[in-house]
Formats: sequence, structure tokens, C-alpha cells
Amino acid sequence: TLNRELGITSVLVAHEFAAVREAADHVHLIANGKLVASGTPGELAKGDSPWTAQFFGGALEGPVPFQYPAPPLAPAFGFSGARS
Repeated sequence: TLNRELGITSVLVAHEFAAVREAADHVHLIANGKLVASGTPGELAKGDSPWTAQFFGGALEGPVPFQYPAPPLAPAFGFSGARS
């Protein structure tokens, strides 16, 4: 990966699922503005959520059926003291 080979950290927003599975070290999956899964592609392929496992396991391509409410996930980051 770029991080291991060159010491570069990059953020990529992608909708090409095959590229995400192949190239990403870590994935944050966002659906309708909510963070619904976070982990390596391998972790997500073996995860608790059937649709996430199918998505990252390669069984699904294109739009992924999604039912709300989204599973709870601890915030990966946050802001404090922000003002508008």
C-alpha cells in the first residue's frame, strides 16, 4: 500500500467497490450520511452485518440494499468547541 511503501496516508472517496476492496487498508462506510461500518476490507467481509459482508466479500455490486436504523457504531472522530 502507499502507506507502507512510501509513508503516505491518503483519503479517497470512492464508489468503485472492487477498487475499494483491493486498495484500501481501512474503510469507513457511510450510508445516507451515517457512518455504518469501519474496519479493514477483510474485517468488513467477515463482519456481523450481512449486507456489509456481502458488499466486501464481493457478492454484491452496484447499489447495496440498506435498511434503517443503521447499526450503532462508535464515532471514529469528533469535534469539540466548534463554532459556526
